[in-house]
Amino acid sequence: MTIIVPMYLAEAYVDECLGSVLRQTHTALQVIVVDDGSPDASADIATAWSSRDARVEVIRSPHAGAASARNAGLEMLAGDYVTFVDADDVVHARYVADLLSAARATGADLVVSGLSQYPDGGQPLYRAPTSVVTCAPDAMLQRIVTTGVGFSSCGKLMRAHVFDSVRYRSGLPFEDLGVLPALFAAATLVAETDAIGYGYRRHADSTEGGHQRVVKTDLLRVLALNIADARRRHGSSSASAQRLVVGYVLHAAKSLEGQADRESTREDDFDQAYRELLRGAMGDVRQSTDLSLAYKTALAISAVSPRGFVSIFGLARRLKATLLPQLRRR
Repeated sequence: MTIIVPMYLAEAYVDECLGSVLRQTHTALQVIVVDDGSPDASADIATAWSSRDARVEVIRSPHAGAASARNAGLEMLAGDYVTFVDADDVVHARYVADLLSAARATGADLVVSGLSQYPDGGQPLYRAPTSVVTCAPDAMLQRIVTTGVGFSSCGKLMRAHVFDSVRYRSGLPFEDLGVLPALFAAATLVAETDAIGYGYRRHADSTEGGHQRVVKTDLLRVLALNIADARRRHGSSSASAQRLVVGYVLHAAKSLEGQADRESTREDDFDQAYRELLRGAMGDVRQSTDLSLAYKTALAISAVSPRGFVSIFGLARRLKATLLPQLRRR
């Protein structure tokens, strides 16, 4: 069993992270820590762990982003199964054991579990498993894309062979979102457990925190690649492709919706890229039976004016008793 820990500027957290990883009740572990060129003491802390525990291997590489760090870890993969733990997160002592139990009981290539998000200084709320269900990979991917829940590589367990021909897209952020289509295409059966053994720390310096402060155009580039993949795999006019395309569009739109609630900025070229993405997907939006008429109208407005879309949701927040309910997506 292999655990890959990509690490960058994590000196405040990596000690706690590796402590939780190495306290697993399943002890047969290969722990690969990939230092993505951290200029702080992160690598020194990880190296100290490797000197005390032979299961820990530390790889140092020039800073190239989380996707490259994950890929570097995959090149060293020796276990039959693999999971990812970010260096600022923590896991329950039975995290690996529970995921392995679900995989072995079902024969699934990919096991999905929940994450417990918690604030820096707080504690995650873990949950022991009570059920495991299986489904086809395409069905699970559509549910994740449609609901917007489950994009993260963390909280998932994969058989090693899933990564025989799958790698993260180097050079682009949002690597978890970008790898999803290939990841699920490489699996033949997916299991979902209701266990929550992964603690996802929320703090101002986290990747997600940065994306919330500045809405990045790279998100739209990744979504455009995923839309192209959905149409290529399923056929442009298929119901499966349409649901995936609409799900990816909703992911883009939610990045704008959020600006009605918090102070953030969009990169200079975001609006133009957003308009291009929406205009190429409006046929799927119009045909969707999953979206309300009001939300379809709002999306049509956003295809012309992203700023207007943000203004609509800002007004809706102020008039939430009347306008906001009409803008529900479904």
